[in-house]
Amino acid sequence: KATVSVLYWQGRGMTQTAQAPQPPTVEKARTAPRRTQRSVLPAIKGSLVKKDENRGEVEGLLTTSDLNAIKGFIHSNQNIPFKHRKGDIQKLIPKNPFKKTGVPTDNITGLQLAPISALESSIDVPIRFDPPVEYHPPPLVDPKSTASEVEQLFTFMKRAPRRAVQASTTAGLDGSKTSSSPKSKPKVNGFKSLDPKDYMLRALTCRRAGQRKQEAVAYFNMAALNYTQNDYERAADLLGRCVAIMEKLSDRVGLVVVHNLLGVCHYRMGKLKLALHHYKKQESLCGYYGRAVAQINMGVTYSALGEKTFAVQALMDAVDNSRMTQDMCVESLALGNLGLAHLRNGNLRAAQEGLEACMELCSLNGDEAGASVCLLLLGEVYSLVNDHKRAQFYFSNALRIAVEGSVRYIEQVARVSLGISRGNDRYSVKCSQLMDKMVRSELIDEVEEEHEQVIEPPSQLAITQQAQAGVNNT
Repeated sequence: KATVSVLYWQGRGMTQTAQAPQPPTVEKARTAPRRTQRSVLPAIKGSLVKKDENRGEVEGLLTTSDLNAIKGFIHSNQNIPFKHRKGDIQKLIPKNPFKKTGVPTDNITGLQLAPISALESSIDVPIRFDPPVEYHPPPLVDPKSTASEVEQLFTFMKRAPRRAVQASTTAGLDGSKTSSSPKSKPKVNGFKSLDPKDYMLRALTCRRAGQRKQEAVAYFNMAALNYTQNDYERAADLLGRCVAIMEKLSDRVGLVVVHNLLGVCHYRMGKLKLALHHYKKQESLCGYYGRAVAQINMGVTYSALGEKTFAVQALMDAVDNSRMTQDMCVESLALGNLGLAHLRNGNLRAAQEGLEACMELCSLNGDEAGASVCLLLLGEVYSLVNDHKRAQFYFSNALRIAVEGSVRYIEQVARVSLGISRGNDRYSVKCSQLMDKMVRSELIDEVEEEHEQVIEPPSQLAITQQAQAGVNNT
């Protein structure tokens, strides 16, 4: 049976005869009474029982006569065949004016990438998933990829793990000791953030109650706290317990998240082969999106191991899978890492293609840090072939974008690279001028030698012989 959308209902006074609905215009939508735009779901659920005593209708909802008019209008149009309606069906029934576009996620696990800082470059750095919301995890903070060793040490000391309850005690009036604890704890994702001992107590309680899933979640949250504090060894130990439980429960989503974070932890600790092992397990459990993330991390890890051929192959697979997801963020990460892998491998043409494609996607996404990094690498490509003019062009644009985006560390690198490129350009010009002078001087010397060979002056012996011959003749 054919039905007509409620959007075309004209209110009271609707006749029971068939009428061809007219598509609404912008003026009609703006000037339409407000009650025609409200939902009729409360009326369908029977919420019109209570009426206003003064006006005899429910305040804020459609009246009973309005609902009867809607019902009669729909009933009269159900029995009308399409051929009796005027106009094209696509014009009569408009599309939904609001189209819900969700964030690109994995088609199997529903996971997505963790937020990336706008002031950090994610090229040549392992990336991780955002944990599911139902885990209620503490905030996972990645270390800065551009921080020096002193800054990393200061960050580690600043985020050093502390006791759940402070050990500072004070003596009371009666000589007894009372412990002072903080009154309130900061909230994370709407819940109070716990300390490591609290999460451990929760894990033990869940184990006694037989709630293995909640026990694994508690271990994961403890690992997240240690990851934020740069204690990757302790985080990897806790994530190992979490993997053992989730494998027994066959929790696919949990295994993907834990294997991904385990690989990142082992990469940070320098255990690259263990990181590859976890990335491969993650790859086997995901769809296109998750496989692209795992292959990007595998390419970064292979590059750190010095396996340049395997790195290029893994990143080429990551580019193919990222294009299936239609997510420009993942595709730009795959293309940028692929261009860098080709640059390390000596394939400058392929490196240029990958970096230019990554720069285009970064410009479409508004990623100023990524675009400036791609421009820096493109300038390096042209510096390697001694084309310093084009290298200066890319370095100057990288500097401009870094200044506009307030990406300070890229701005400093771009300034240094631009100065070196200008120096190399001037040096090459000076060398070419000197070479021209040397070539000209050598040509002059050659001409003079040829001239001396053609018109050779008489030697002293020849002059003496000619004088002796003259004396003898005399």
